[in-house]
Amino acid sequence: MIITTESILAASLLFIAVVLVYGNNLSACVWTRVGSGTIRTLTGIMIGVVGYTAGLLPQASNMASVPHLLMASPAADTAAAAFSVTIMISVIGMLFRIPKSLSMSPVGVMAGISVAHGTPAVGYLDRVMALWIAAPLLSILAGTLSTRAIAAS
Repeated sequence: MIITTESILAASLLFIAVVLVYGNNLSACVWTRVGSGTIRTLTGIMIGVVGYTAGLLPQASNMASVPHLLMASPAADTAAAAFSVTIMISVIGMLFRIPKSLSMSPVGVMAGISVAHGTPAVGYLDRVMALWIAAPLLSILAGTLSTRAIAAS
């Protein structure tokens, strides 16, 4: 592999995006528990490190195929665009203290690039967008029903 300015930029942006995504996902999953006092900080750190690493292993192969599903020829400039948008959305979310799913950002950028090139993966995008809408709705429903079930018992 030849090291170019574009590949260095893409790798740097990837690093920043990973740091921001990691922080966002852990804050949503682990630090809410630390903040509520149900687990200690050290326990939260251990759960976060082990959970993040364990989740990376099965998810890596799934996510590695996404650029090829969405774009005919993924390139370093595409990666730079995806990670730049991810970083911007993360910073905006942090400024407004809003939790967000950062996997949507790079996937959305890649989808936009595929649409711009006239090669959208419509069947795949339909499933992705359906899950983006269904996941929070199902989570709200599950939270409501489980809280009511616990209160009733």
